[in-house]
Amino acid sequence: MIEVFPAQNSVIKILGASVKTSKDSYIWSIYLFPFTDKGEKYIFHNLTRQCMKLHGGEELPSDTKSFINEQIESDALLKELRDNYYLVPEGLDETALYMSIYRTLRINNTRNNGFKKYTILPTTACNARCFYCYEKDFVPVTMTDETVEQTIEFIKKTHCKNSPVRISWFGGEPLVGAGIIDRICKALADDGIAFDSSMVTNGILIDDYIASQMKGLWNLKKVQISLDGVESEYNKRKNYIKHYDSPYQTVMESIGRLAGSDIRVSLRVNTDLDNVDTMREFVDDVYSRFGASCNNIFVYFSSLYQDAATPRTFEVRKKLEDVIQYSNKLFVRNRENTQSVVDKKLLLRTNQCIADNAYDCTVITPDGLLYKCEHIIPGTSYGNIWDGVTDKEFINRLLIPTKVPEKCYDCPVLPECTPFDQCPIKHVYECRKVFGAGLVTRLKN
Repeated sequence: MIEVFPAQNSVIKILGASVKTSKDSYIWSIYLFPFTDKGEKYIFHNLTRQCMKLHGGEELPSDTKSFINEQIESDALLKELRDNYYLVPEGLDETALYMSIYRTLRINNTRNNGFKKYTILPTTACNARCFYCYEKDFVPVTMTDETVEQTIEFIKKTHCKNSPVRISWFGGEPLVGAGIIDRICKALADDGIAFDSSMVTNGILIDDYIASQMKGLWNLKKVQISLDGVESEYNKRKNYIKHYDSPYQTVMESIGRLAGSDIRVSLRVNTDLDNVDTMREFVDDVYSRFGASCNNIFVYFSSLYQDAATPRTFEVRKKLEDVIQYSNKLFVRNRENTQSVVDKKLLLRTNQCIADNAYDCTVITPDGLLYKCEHIIPGTSYGNIWDGVTDKEFINRLLIPTKVPEKCYDCPVLPECTPFDQCPIKHVYECRKVFGAGLVTRLKN
């Protein structure tokens, strides 16, 4: 076998030699992921994070479930598989092993030196009225002058002094509050606080002034723009408050203002059974406008929030398979895969989202409340920008690795998920299949 991606050192150190201790018999690890790409065969270990390529006619004896020690010692391939944890001692509780590694890594990575990332909602108001928006029942609230000033002071007092501040602008539609973003960024810059930012937006308000602010004062590095497919479908779904002759064309002009800049533009395409059949046409349109000349524009597809917990997500995924491959070839997704990015993407994560990253991240709402999740679930605020953290027990609960639910025990994609059982968001429908397919797709990219 040829090593493509190395095992994660911190994981291997914790595993130690105990798993390799001579046993009577060995079985396949539950974390073994075999996959094929362009005719080549690979295996990936979802716990050690190592990826190996089979070569020279090597084949996994997948029809054999158990191997005795004598077999392994007399077969070079089996011995290599055992030495790299693809074969583990029979009877080993690999879920308990994963949780032990997870707890150790999480403790080692926990630091309380201040926040590194702030997700800020300047407003919960939005200029679009998408039928599928999970925030459609939110009462629109916009930061007052007092809240803006206190947000600035809160960041100054609580940010980690050892690294640049990262700000994620969220909403509502954050560009409805562009003046608020101006004020916060200017105050941080005037105070000498290094920062960069990202944004989730529908993009329709990115005129020449906003584009210049993004590239300049806001120090925007990434922007996610949500789309809904071809022009007719997009114009029907977005339902903007203001009249535009064609909202789709206006947004494409907005994207054009960012094309060729240093800002990474991710186009998140919301897909469901009603628009999935037009996605290849949409990809062709985006590529004809930007793809051939701009290396900073990428396209990815996502099921609607409401579909994620239903069988529809698989129907959509199946229909999208060819389109995703086609889109990835056009936009050459691996342009972004510098070695540092690859290494980061393949690390075993101790935090799957900002909510279970108790000390590093926080969400600030337009009324100055602190949350851990950008979904702003009622009753989960743990403080405010005036008093700071007022519910320390809430934070402590986030820091304690929880028990793995019974239905998740022995799940091969558990390291891609999270044992964070306080998450209020519904579980993905047939999550093992979804996360497993996503893992293989990411490895191929």
